[in-house]
Amino acid sequence: MNILNMNIVIVLLILCIFSYAATEPCSVLTGHAECLGGGVLISCFLVDTNITEIEETISKCSRESNYTELEINLQVPNTNFVLAMDLPESITLIEVAGEVENSSLQLTANRPHVSITKVKVINAVILLTEHTRDMFDIFPNVERIVCEGCTFSMLPSLIALSSLNSIEYSGTTQCDQGNLVHMDDLFVRGLEEITQIKWSGACVGSVSETAFRDLVNLEMLDLSNNQISDLPDDVFLTLYEVVTIDLFDNNISNISTSAFQQLHSIETISLTDNPLMCSCDNSWLYLQ
Repeated sequence: MNILNMNIVIVLLILCIFSYAATEPCSVLTGHAECLGGGVLISCFLVDTNITEIEETISKCSRESNYTELEINLQVPNTNFVLAMDLPESITLIEVAGEVENSSLQLTANRPHVSITKVKVINAVILLTEHTRDMFDIFPNVERIVCEGCTFSMLPSLIALSSLNSIEYSGTTQCDQGNLVHMDDLFVRGLEEITQIKWSGACVGSVSETAFRDLVNLEMLDLSNNQISDLPDDVFLTLYEVVTIDLFDNNISNISTSAFQQLHSIETISLTDNPLMCSCDNSWLYLQ
């Protein structure tokens, strides 16, 4: 093949590549945000704090294809990510992942995103204050929240999420007396639709007596790998449907039989790896 023919072939290949790119649905690069994929919004990469460029790209992608998932990879620390754009109703899942060490996240929005039914956060520090504990309220119809390898500066408030069915949290934080959190009534109390709560490895040190009140459909409660030292007698009072309670690897030394008296559906209670004392309060454990 002579040089002229080779040049013609190269030009044709380039034209084919550009032609394919032009027909690929929403394969664009705007600033530091990139959206790829056909039918699913695979990824939007955040590499600096220019949120406007990212929002413009996501909005363009959403208009051009019927996406169902929005994945945001945080590649810088200390990010305040604002979901200011209108998301189409086709998007039902948002996943936020920290790609660098100590990626922190404050998630806010100018308006509720009513189509979102699942939120997943991976490897991020969730910065909450008394005024921002309701961060997840921007997804009023969310049914499932998953947090993997995350750290919360304080416990979120989820009580306004009436459709919430499942919470799954697996933390990796090293706990000490300085970062223990209290599980209070603003966490999940009164969520009648919720069936599963896994809040494991979250440095929970204490639990309010009414923290789980009125969770009438809860079937599984996992508080393992925390630092809980004491459980109020009536903490599980209205958990009529609960089947499993996991308290593995806490600091519980005494637990009264009255804590479990109203659990008519209970099948499994795990108290392994707790420093249970040989006391009158605990005698019921050895008589079963």
